[in-house]
Amino acid sequence: MFSLFRRPDVHLKRVTELLRDAQINRVEHQAAAEHHSALALMYAQRAERLEAELRGSLPELLGAAAPCSNEAMVEIEAQANPAPARPRLSSL
Repeated sequence: MFSLFRRPDVHLKRVTELLRDAQINRVEHQAAAEHHSALALMYAQRAERLEAELRGSLPELLGAAAPCSNEAMVEIEAQANPAPARPRLSSL
């Protein structure tokens, strides 16, 4: 272990290898971050389009000509996506 400090060339070689690995990892993670950022933007735009489509369809679903209120929107979303049932705890 302490022989590393007696031979500075071995220590410098190891530090150089670690630096190269760190730089490669940084580039790889930057590329992954850019990819995930693009996906997040794509899904945000998709959600906006789907929400707009849903808002446009709600009056037809409710049988009303006027745009629906937020309460009606929440109610329809709750009906479309019911909450999952909670598992029952077994008694011991």
